[in-house]
Amino acid sequence: MSDKKDNEIIETAKALNIAGVVPDLYKDAVQPAAKEIGKGLAVVAKTINVALSPIAGLVWGYEQIEKYVKDTLEKKLKNKDPEKITSPPPNIAGPLLESLKYTAYQEELRNMYLNLLATSMDKDVTEKAHPSFVEIIRQLSPDEAKILYYIPTTSRYPDICMTRVDSSWAWGQIVYEEVTRDFVNICKEAEIIHADLAISYLDNLRRLLILEYRQEVPGKKLEERQGKIEIETDTLEIISVTKFGQQFISSCVLYDEQSVIKE
Repeated sequence: MSDKKDNEIIETAKALNIAGVVPDLYKDAVQPAAKEIGKGLAVVAKTINVALSPIAGLVWGYEQIEKYVKDTLEKKLKNKDPEKITSPPPNIAGPLLESLKYTAYQEELRNMYLNLLATSMDKDVTEKAHPSFVEIIRQLSPDEAKILYYIPTTSRYPDICMTRVDSSWAWGQIVYEEVTRDFVNICKEAEIIHADLAISYLDNLRRLLILEYRQEVPGKKLEERQGKIEIETDTLEIISVTKFGQQFISSCVLYDEQSVIKE
């Protein structure tokens, strides 16, 4: 075996973090089986490098993060009195900047992080910036972020889906399917990429306590049937944004260069 081939095997082993076996590998490199192993390692290493190469451009380094954060915050806080700007709490800024490394290509999520950071630095609303919001953003998909940007524009916000159910209707799953159908339509209006996952997105947003499903009885109605007055009760099936979710949206979605939309 040539010195060149030997060196390729050794370097491949090192690249795969199995440097501890390099001496033995080198010793056995003259054996046919070892030659085949060496070829296999080289192919695997090359394949892994090709598979991982796109990710390298998606992970930001400190310099990229620093520039993006400074430039964006200048725009978001440009109309604030300097005396109203304070240092962000470390338990928000630390995890936030770490998470920002991995959202270089996800505009909606990236902007959520910066809105949260701006909220935490704005003395007028800093108390709205809850530390758990960083982890919530981390658990959102780009599609779910689009949904949360769209929801505040709906006419009934914070109620986003509402179905009136007559007392004669069947209950349970049938009713739930009616109101979730409205949610699917909202997702389409939000122009999400994977519309087939709309119900999964609803489940995740409920899990994160941003959205909730509830029933309300708004009142009773009187009707005359066959000479008798009957009282019927309608029920509203509702998907709405929780109080916690409204705080999240106010801090991470609605903060812009001019103001925070106050609840």
